[in-house]
Amino acid sequence: MKVKEYLLNQNLIKIVYDFKIKEQVLNCFRNEGIESFGDLVQKTERELLRIPNFGKKSLIEAPCHYIWVW
Repeated sequence: MKVKEYLLNQNLIKIVYDFKIKEQVLNCFRNEGIESFGDLVQKTERELLRIPNFGKKSLIEAPCHYIWVW
C-alpha cells in the first residue's frame, strides 16, 4: 500500500464528531447515522441537502466540503 493510500484510509476512519463544526450539523449527522469521515464522503451534496435541517450553510460547515472544493 502506498503512503498516500494509507493516509487516506486513516483519514476515512476518523470520527466526524472530532471535527470542529457546529452542533446543529453534528446533530444532522447523528440523525442520519453518519459517524465517520468515510460515511460522510460517500454522500453527495444533493443527498446531504435532503437531510432535515441541513442547508447550504451546513454544507459549507461539513468537513467533506473541503474535499469537494479541492
